[in-house]
Amino acid sequence: MEKMGERLSRLFHAGVDWLWLSKGAIFIWGLLVSHSIVDYACVSILVIFYTDKKALEDELDLMRAAIFVNLQEGLTSISIILLSHISNTYIGDFKTIIISTSAYVIGILMLWSASVDGFLSSKLDLPVYFFAALFLALGKAGRKPPLKEFLALQLSEINDKSNSQSNQTSPVDQTKLEFRKNIWARSAWICGAIIAIFGFLGAKWENVFVISAILMFSSGFLFCSGFICYKNRSPTPTGGHLGPVFKVFKAAIWKFCWKYPNSPTKFHWKSNPNPRHYQSNNSGQIVLLPRVPPIFNWVDKAAIIEESSSLISPVEQVISGKLCTVEEVIIVKQLLTLTYMWVTSLVFGLVLGTGDTLFNKQGDKMEKLHIAKKPVRSSLFFVLKSFVRDAIIYLFWMSKARKQRTTLVRIGVGLFCAVICCIVAWQLEVHRQKDTSVLWILPQYLLLGLMEGLTLNGMEKFLENSEADSLRNFGQTFSELVAGTGKLLSIPFVLIFSSWIKKFPENSHLDWYFLMLAVLSFVFFSFYIYFAYKHNHSLNHMEELPLEDVELPTVQETPEFSSSGLEIPSGKLRRSNTTSQSQSQSRPLLWASPDDENKGLRIWSSAIANL
Repeated sequence: MEKMGERLSRLFHAGVDWLWLSKGAIFIWGLLVSHSIVDYACVSILVIFYTDKKALEDELDLMRAAIFVNLQEGLTSISIILLSHISNTYIGDFKTIIISTSAYVIGILMLWSASVDGFLSSKLDLPVYFFAALFLALGKAGRKPPLKEFLALQLSEINDKSNSQSNQTSPVDQTKLEFRKNIWARSAWICGAIIAIFGFLGAKWENVFVISAILMFSSGFLFCSGFICYKNRSPTPTGGHLGPVFKVFKAAIWKFCWKYPNSPTKFHWKSNPNPRHYQSNNSGQIVLLPRVPPIFNWVDKAAIIEESSSLISPVEQVISGKLCTVEEVIIVKQLLTLTYMWVTSLVFGLVLGTGDTLFNKQGDKMEKLHIAKKPVRSSLFFVLKSFVRDAIIYLFWMSKARKQRTTLVRIGVGLFCAVICCIVAWQLEVHRQKDTSVLWILPQYLLLGLMEGLTLNGMEKFLENSEADSLRNFGQTFSELVAGTGKLLSIPFVLIFSSWIKKFPENSHLDWYFLMLAVLSFVFFSFYIYFAYKHNHSLNHMEELPLEDVELPTVQETPEFSSSGLEIPSGKLRRSNTTSQSQSQSRPLLWASPDDENKGLRIWSSAIANL
């Protein structure tokens, strides 16, 4: 019995250690639950609200409804990038979360004012929808980087008393920290999804908006009340991982019309000029490596030293933001080598935007599911899509599945799923009738989940597992950029093909639109295969160039607390870099030469075998 008691005690303490019951995390968990409820109860299915108002003359046609939703979703992805930079550089996570939560409440209240008959003039509906989209985008963006990173910060542990007196923290095992964050975040997501699906059966839109606003305001207030329990991190003046990117583009735009120098000494180096970092072009001018698409060659000019009559020193030019080091430019150019992956994924984002709008309305005109004789909200399919996405992500946790070659194939499979998804939607629209069960639309949302889990998360992991340490912090930024630009691109597409998208799906030719997307998706999927085949060798060997003295904006793996025990340096907690820099002996040119093309077939064959 004593041994059994010891085992149970060890098991209990191990469970507490892995879950880490933090006081601050409880308040954040409540805010995450509210986010999940509001997202699945109303925000994810706003296209139905826009096209389902009681007064016929107040209804938006399907085209304008799709524009508002895609504008909101696209701005959400872009806002995630900007909020992450603002949070790391200026105001910190806590203030960012407060601002985004307030914006969310304002956006929901604006939609409520438009949902109540007679509350606003019908002429004000369009301006209200536009500004509501802006506030909702800002509100949703606060959930991903600031809120989840803030949660991870609370789940990090302080060392024992002897070390806490010296204001030091113990190294947090990354696997344990990720497990804690996932348990807390996923449990909040599940609770919110269940409440949203079964707690709003048959509810009117004005009631849904009122309850959602009250939930967000209450959880935001409780979040603020727990500020005493929080560990906070101080913003960094370097701007986090996005700081050098903005700095380089600012300086390069200032010198856009300048000519390239004829000597490497005309560039601003942290140390002596390194021949591995530059080469001469056909005109004898010096250009920096790695090679990037020609449209971005002007980025090199950010490191050109200004030689004016005023004799401004390079140090003063750096302080004024008009000069960057060669090492900082190289970091940005390494990112720009992924331009082909971004371009070939634009239609992928377009399909995601279609899933948020036209797929949603397509299912709304079919025979709905009922519980207790009340219709189930169509956000159920978004919950299933998220479940499939997370399941795919967990399937690729094995080290073998995280290899760069395998990840490239994973991204390609996700792009091909976009083709299949559009074909399924096309065929369903051709054969759809009023008495067709809404369950027939389930395959489309399952394919959307596969697309997000394979391609979006694959792009994120491709950068996080890169051999170049300077690229590892840009995974989420790159995937959000792909999704955001694709959804914003759907706005001009909807306008161009407006003759196919009428006020009601019954009068529209959505089948033609879905077929057009299927063809475009296949074309861009073919482009991806070609570019991945051509540049595969150099992408798989993105080595960290020897940037001797550059101070990379990497994160603190072992954060230090201030004397109050509440402040730590800014940065995203992530795994340490265990990749040996000596594993790759390839040259630093990330855009491969024709000599590398004959290696592509062998690499792709081995990647498929790894799967």
